[in-house]
Amino acid sequence: MKKIGYLSLVILSMVSCDKIFKQNDVTEKADDQINELMGGEKDEHGCIVSAGYTWSEVTQNCIRVFEEGYRLNPINDLQEDENSSVISAFVVFDKEKTKAEIFLPQNDSGIVLEKKEEDIYANEQYKLDAKKYTLAVDDVIRFEAPKGGLKNIDPADDQEEEYLNLQ
Repeated sequence: MKKIGYLSLVILSMVSCDKIFKQNDVTEKADDQINELMGGEKDEHGCIVSAGYTWSEVTQNCIRVFEEGYRLNPINDLQEDENSSVISAFVVFDKEKTKAEIFLPQNDSGIVLEKKEEDIYANEQYKLDAKKYTLAVDDVIRFEAPKGGLKNIDPADDQEEEYLNLQ
């Protein structure tokens, strides 16, 4: 009788494992179909561009800059016409705050800036002041924080909104 019980248990285990593997196969196929429907075009890092994702060097992840980055608006567009559309730049920091990556409207990828001194990140062309939240291009300030401060959604904080008010 024990042999029949063990044999039944072994057969039941094999059948249930086979079903689990088949379910995983179906789930993977469904994910592939969803990606195809969304456009599914992935860049060299596997980011789905048509869904708004881009690769970030400082986070080493696919991100949506408009969700995870800090918005900086162009100064000229703000001064000319408040009703015109604004094409913003975005800033993302690494966890240690030793690097900042800027995403500019005319660029397909981010530009990494190294921390040079307290609240200053720069390379040979760009300079980000993380205290005033201004971005200078060739020593001319081109982008600044929106009126009322910066808004950022940090996924590490369960999508809670974080505001940095600039006075």
